[in-house]
Amino acid sequence: MKNPDHNYRILMSLLIVLFIGFAYWAGAFYFFSKKPVADTNILGFEQPITETPSSPVPVIASSSQTFSVIVLPDTQKYSRDNPEIFCNQTRWIVDNARKLNIRFVSHLGDIVDSYGNSIAEWEAASKCMKTLDDARIPYSIIPGNHDVDKHYREDGLSFYDRYFPASRYSSNSWYKGNRKQNQNSYQIIEVPTTNSQNEVVTTKLLFLNLEIEPSDNTIAWANDIVKNNPNTYTILITHKYLPDTPGLNSATDPNAKRDTLREYSRTGNTGEDIWNKLVKDNCSIKVTWNGHYHKSDGEYMMISKNKCNDEVHQIIQDYQAREAGGNGLLRIYTFDPVAKTIDVQTYSPYIKSFEKDADSEFEIPFAIR
Repeated sequence: MKNPDHNYRILMSLLIVLFIGFAYWAGAFYFFSKKPVADTNILGFEQPITETPSSPVPVIASSSQTFSVIVLPDTQKYSRDNPEIFCNQTRWIVDNARKLNIRFVSHLGDIVDSYGNSIAEWEAASKCMKTLDDARIPYSIIPGNHDVDKHYREDGLSFYDRYFPASRYSSNSWYKGNRKQNQNSYQIIEVPTTNSQNEVVTTKLLFLNLEIEPSDNTIAWANDIVKNNPNTYTILITHKYLPDTPGLNSATDPNAKRDTLREYSRTGNTGEDIWNKLVKDNCSIKVTWNGHYHKSDGEYMMISKNKCNDEVHQIIQDYQAREAGGNGLLRIYTFDPVAKTIDVQTYSPYIKSFEKDADSEFEIPFAIR
């Protein structure tokens, strides 16, 4: 006769094995059933936007009524000496995309400092901008004078074309077209916001990006783009256009002038040429952004009247002459379609600080016809 104690031990062992197996498979089922799914959030991005608690939020908080566009001025010194500052900027953008309703990012050119002489700089810049690619945040980028192969634009932009080709962006619905392998491009975004009656309204913006000292053929292409998108609020972006001229610190100073010196092309157009051949006669161009100039503090705004007698706000921002190549300063443009205003802030996520003087923090009208 078998020992009852032996049978009891066998039965208990079987029960323990069954219990462990059940717990394992139950846990696995729970884990996979709870696995997060990539969603389309309120920003319409196709993957979740992560948020880092340590990233400070600027004073102007986003609401369903407002949205933001971030401007990245010349990053050349970061790419050369401090790529961690550059990547900190793009990481901060992703971390705060939901809070600030960030809809677009504009890079103003001079991506690198050493032309085609440093692969490391191009690799660093591409890696930092890939943070925006991975988060599916729409952005534009243009070549500055330090992004050409040699001194003149006509000598080629082979490294720019290699690292920021049209193929990097062409699958995105907001990327609408280009000229000369993304050396010139335009993007259109449509942003849903709510008005004071809690009704959903859509704001459309066109970002028109031109090479440094654009050629006449490029100006003709740009004119066609604007004319084919009538009544669309347009922001013109080019690297070199309006100087930060010392002494001209009033936006209404009649002596303020766009640049008139051709330096980085053999036959291209200066800032004054761009105004006369493109901006002045296209009344949907409301704002211009450029970098490049940093002889004083790298900030200045000039207001001119176009042929429709509307104001055009032309704004230079470039911080490369500051400590550490700019200390991570960027611009936050907060658009309010209801109040019809654009609030401008200058902020560094690297040193976690705002610049608060009058040409760093101000308001301009959001003049939608």
